[in-house]
Amino acid sequence: MEITLTGGCTGTGTWTISWGDGGTDTTFTSNYDNDRSHTYANNGDYTATLTYTCTGDSETSRTTFYTITDQPMSAGFEALTYSTGRVWVQSKVSNISHASAICTIVGIGDINCPPGSLISHPASANRTYTVRIAYRANGYDNVTISAILVVDESGNGATATPEPLTASWVNNPPHDVFPAYNANQDKIFFQFTTNKSSVTARCQIPSISGDTSCTQNTLASLNAPSVCGNVNVQVVVSATGFTDVTLTGTVRKPCPAATETQYWANQTPTATATATSPPPPATDTPIPPPVFIDPPPLQQDQPPRADNASSAVRQPTARPTISR
Repeated sequence: MEITLTGGCTGTGTWTISWGDGGTDTTFTSNYDNDRSHTYANNGDYTATLTYTCTGDSETSRTTFYTITDQPMSAGFEALTYSTGRVWVQSKVSNISHASAICTIVGIGDINCPPGSLISHPASANRTYTVRIAYRANGYDNVTISAILVVDESGNGATATPEPLTASWVNNPPHDVFPAYNANQDKIFFQFTTNKSSVTARCQIPSISGDTSCTQNTLASLNAPSVCGNVNVQVVVSATGFTDVTLTGTVRKPCPAATETQYWANQTPTATATATSPPPPATDTPIPPPVFIDPPPLQQDQPPRADNASSAVRQPTARPTISR
């Protein structure tokens, strides 16, 4: 970052610059000797002040305010190839000297790979490898890069291409399953992650106009729509050199109890047995009154007959008398 502090003195004098972090510089020899640099230990807001004394000039100081921020770590692959039965990886960081790196060959393992060092790991031909490098450095955001190495059957035709950008919801069931609706705040909460470290993302509920910036691996929220029902959440992720990825999810904002009960009943239909009965008669058809028929009267000159003929008692008959 370049700042300019020009004093109005044209004669001889003395100049001192205070950098705002406790550091000073008093090595100026003239008004035109004004190129100086300073390294700050931390990001932040600073005030630089140039103080000078000079014959014929009533002004004694010039001040400017500025913000110091780190440049992002510039990291990448120096080499990625296959040779003599091994995958070879070389990482690089171009703008800082104190970074460390861990190389991961998915399915094989992690390898310590300091930037600038060429390392290798035994591997087979006729395979596709995903290689990732995670860079770390004090005072800088972590950076992860990745590539796909395709090795042909002969082992001679190895080609490396960047790993496509991918995105997914961050879930921690059963408590955190995103996206999720919070009734107390009437908001939709969600969290997502990608396989790249430097991405930008725009988040929105398509049924509501407008979107907002959101950050991966950070819990975010959007105002829920005013109407109840299913709510779609959309995250569009971008990274330099890669095709955008759109992540979508659906969560339900509950409706009033009766409506919600009917909704879930429709989502999970169940078979039930119901009894059927003949339809009732038409309302314009009169129903006849019941008719009672009396039995015929019993004849008085006829003796009653036993209910069971076999129950009658037979009288003995007289036996004949035989004489000699």
